Amino acid sequence: MFFEIIGWIGMILSFLAFLLITFKVITPVSLLYQGLNIFAGIGLMINNAYHFAWPGFSLSAIWTIVALFVFLKILISKNKKNIGK
Repeated sequence: MFFEIIGWIGMILSFLAFLLITFKVITPVSLLYQGLNIFAGIGLMINNAYHFAWPGFSLSAIWTIVALFVFLKILISKNKKNIGK
């Protein structure tokens, strides 16, 4: 049951990120959007691993890595701007 709940939370976070982008509430270069994708990907990875669904796990892992990379890139960019002030 625990792994099912984690999977559903991951799916809801992924869908929420999609809705927020689609309706232009946030931008793709926002920490919120990338954070939603990171936690969605982790939740889906956990669920997929539990069910031995390796194609889904692989997609979620790649999705999470990309979101982490962009999240860190945004943070570094914001820190550089703050240092320059």
